[in-house]
Amino acid sequence: MGVAKREEGTFVREQVSEKEREALLQEKKACRKKALSLREQIPIEKRQAADERRLFRVREEEAYRRAKFLFCYVSVKSEADTRTLINAAFLDGKRVAVPRVCGREMEFCEITSLTELSEGAFHIPEPAKALSPLSISEEMKEKIFFLVPGAAFDEAGGRIGYGGGFYDRYLSAHPFLKPVALAFEVQMQRKLPREPQDFLMTKIITEEKSYLCKTENR
Repeated sequence: MGVAKREEGTFVREQVSEKEREALLQEKKACRKKALSLREQIPIEKRQAADERRLFRVREEEAYRRAKFLFCYVSVKSEADTRTLINAAFLDGKRVAVPRVCGREMEFCEITSLTELSEGAFHIPEPAKALSPLSISEEMKEKIFFLVPGAAFDEAGGRIGYGGGFYDRYLSAHPFLKPVALAFEVQMQRKLPREPQDFLMTKIITEEKSYLCKTENR
């Protein structure tokens, strides 16, 4: 089976059999399970301290400081916290947009308060249906700080999400975005299996350090 492989902004053909693809999917599933288990085992006190340190790192990022817009997931369960960050972004004078699932796709809507969210797809808080999606103008493209959730990451920018492919599809439709991931250090793995459609992170920020990844999706 021929599939396209992304390589420094181009696409090359790579032959992958159904058997090889199934093995890759099983490997990703195992990496996801391991990382999520480690994340959920973090004690509440350590989790809160890690979230505070990560928040400080994000707000010190030059790309965050320059940005006029924060496109950000709304954290749930054991995910790296973004709710405090969203409130901080309001205080920092940034406009904030969060995702809403529409079928197999995702759109971002601007909010002015977390109170504008209600339970949506997968029991994740989403913008109210009355809010219109935010269109990205040419002027906005270089002013967006784009944050991505995930289950597992590696230092090359590899990411394993939760299996829905929503962020990969959104990034494919908006290739000018520079995705930055938030994670706990325990979610970092040596090297993750990768499929052609998987987008690389340009940076991964944990409570311990910021990983500047080598490859961009350009």
